[in-house]
Amino acid sequence: MYIDKFIKNSHTLIAADFSDPFVSLLIIKNGQRSAYRKKIDGKFSVYLMDYLIEVLKDKKLQISQIDRFIVATGPGKLTALRVGLSLIKAIAFGKAIAGISTLPLISLRLKVVEGEHYYPAARLSGKLFCVAGLTMINGKLEYEESQRVVDYSEIKDMINSGKRVVVGNPDGMSEFINKPILAECYTDWTRVLEISGDLWHESSDETLIPNYIVKPRVILKNDYKTV
Repeated sequence: MYIDKFIKNSHTLIAADFSDPFVSLLIIKNGQRSAYRKKIDGKFSVYLMDYLIEVLKDKKLQISQIDRFIVATGPGKLTALRVGLSLIKAIAFGKAIAGISTLPLISLRLKVVEGEHYYPAARLSGKLFCVAGLTMINGKLEYEESQRVVDYSEIKDMINSGKRVVVGNPDGMSEFINKPILAECYTDWTRVLEISGDLWHESSDETLIPNYIVKPRVILKNDYKTV
């Protein structure tokens, strides 16, 4: 499995998800895993670096000691992703990075069952979501339906029709709290690292989806693309 090799070849690794209100971090140092999560209150661009430094101090680490990085690349909150991905690209200069879409991360916050169809939905802004169809086949999460942008009403219709919708950031959806499968607002990196390598991509700091950094995802009501 690709991600196993990526981790095995590292001495100290950090995994990060900035796609929703809770920043989720995982530090792997000499095989030992430590998970952290925190809701960033205030200006994200100011307090994110402070939180990262706080976590590294807790593990008695310096940024220079991290040799590999894993990062969630979206979709999700545009500002948080732009700031978070820019930060990772800056501190990972010259080092290996692996990325994964946010949508399988959202699915894996639940106990995903073999053969079941899931519809992870990442909130983009206001009432807009990015949703896709995924299925667990032979222990691997595979895309059955490609990702698309929908509004709140379509999410509601999917839920009411019995589809297993997983909303990564369910704030403001209390009226449907008993109907959809609502995921907590953090990533369980331990589970994420067990999934198939098919959903992962690797690159150096120079080529890590550079348009996510320079020109982040453009979110339009009837369009979804990377520019």
